[in-house]
Amino acid sequence: MLIMSIQGSLSKTFLDAKPYTAQLIYQVNDELSKSADYIFWNDLTKLYGQSVVFDSDSLFNASIISIVNHFSQWLDGVYVVEASTDSVNIGYSLCGITDRAFIATTKQLQSIIKVPIIRNLTGHTESQFVSDALKAKQWPFSTRFLASQSSSKAMVALSDWTIVLGAIQIYQNASFEAIIAHMHEQSRSVSDVAHDFMVSFGWVPNNSGEHDYTGAMSAIGGGVLASDWLYNAATHVYFTSQFPVMKNPTKSNPKQLPDNKNKHTVAFLFSDGDNICSDMNLINDGNHFNHPRRGEQPIGWGLNPTLAWVAPAGLNAYYTRAADNDSFIPFSSTYAYPDYMSPEAVGQWSDISAEAMQRADMTVLNFIGNNFSLPYYAPLLSQWSIEGAFYWPYYNNYVNDPPGEVQWYNDKPIVATRASLWADHANSTQIAELVNQQKRDHTTTDGYSLIAVHIWSETIVDVLNAIEGLDQDVLVVKPDALIQLMTKHVNPSTRKNIKLASE
Repeated sequence: MLIMSIQGSLSKTFLDAKPYTAQLIYQVNDELSKSADYIFWNDLTKLYGQSVVFDSDSLFNASIISIVNHFSQWLDGVYVVEASTDSVNIGYSLCGITDRAFIATTKQLQSIIKVPIIRNLTGHTESQFVSDALKAKQWPFSTRFLASQSSSKAMVALSDWTIVLGAIQIYQNASFEAIIAHMHEQSRSVSDVAHDFMVSFGWVPNNSGEHDYTGAMSAIGGGVLASDWLYNAATHVYFTSQFPVMKNPTKSNPKQLPDNKNKHTVAFLFSDGDNICSDMNLINDGNHFNHPRRGEQPIGWGLNPTLAWVAPAGLNAYYTRAADNDSFIPFSSTYAYPDYMSPEAVGQWSDISAEAMQRADMTVLNFIGNNFSLPYYAPLLSQWSIEGAFYWPYYNNYVNDPPGEVQWYNDKPIVATRASLWADHANSTQIAELVNQQKRDHTTTDGYSLIAVHIWSETIVDVLNAIEGLDQDVLVVKPDALIQLMTKHVNPSTRKNIKLASE
């Protein structure tokens, strides 16, 4: 916690002044550092190359005291907290609005490094802290950002990013509900709020369900960026200028599409691209992107386009390792339900998604919702840079009802899932059998299928097994190629090209 708070404070202080310099990189200790899922974040020097100077190379394995003393000239004071209690989140929150502060878990540590105690937070509760902040005349935190993080995870992940954002970090249901109620009441009337749009990093508050959490954020015009195991995010911010242009090597060329005449065309797309920490940690996962058989068949990998801002080196790592058959498909800028948003919020969410996609060089996106109805997603397809979209319903294992439904807006298709490769829904054999039963007609939407693949229960081998069970007249393509083929070949007279009432 102490190292993360220093890293966050230093990043916030020197973000503009020293964009090419990392002040500190913390390592994950003990058993986590031996897991492939977590190595990526500890391998920053290799990712960024020799052109980057890390001020703290000599401190990479130094003692806590050595690190603190090294940076003491930039540190004005310490918040004392008690590990694994509410005070941890309070400490990170206060560091976010206090320059040059960090947190420590004991007075003894504070006395060793000889900096003043700003406040002793031991015994303080998160709910009371949030309640006091909400009662204040001026809300002290950035109203655009929350961080939902348990105190145990906050020991090793995400919280340096909380400090950079100037966010408030919480994990109790009462805190979350109080802030949501406050935003409902105040978000459109507070003059110093730059945008109504709001982002919650981390993951669901204590005992809160995914759908309720995401729905509540959506209802106030916000969204979620799952990032509860996000390491060294503050350091990543330094290096955005090293990647001014992101070049996605997996985009399909509309002039070089395969021949799908008299065939059924299908694409497979792995889930959880909204989850930025999983996007990064899974890059070394031997069951998925790091499997030796990756590249044998066209497979879509969900990635969040905001990585181009938050961790461009991570996104670049995917791009540089991509095989010809890989396809990177962005999930919308934040995990949000457009059907729960106001029209104004949907428009802003669509603008941000399109901006992130342009930065990441992506043109087809995926999003999750509860209602496959045009008004909720038309603003996405109104973006000139977006060629089409995939829709996954939250319920029913991402399988739409009716399966494979397609709607059109401005001759751009939005394709709902036909089935999902998911332990709770269908296995590889069942998926192959279902796809084999579909029409072989490239001029109708019935001739195309999108299969969602649940990354937490299925592996790349499961996808390859499903593909091996397909008939010879079933063509497997990248997800963005499926959109391009539909746009090119589906008979315009058969398209449900829907218009809004306002049009």
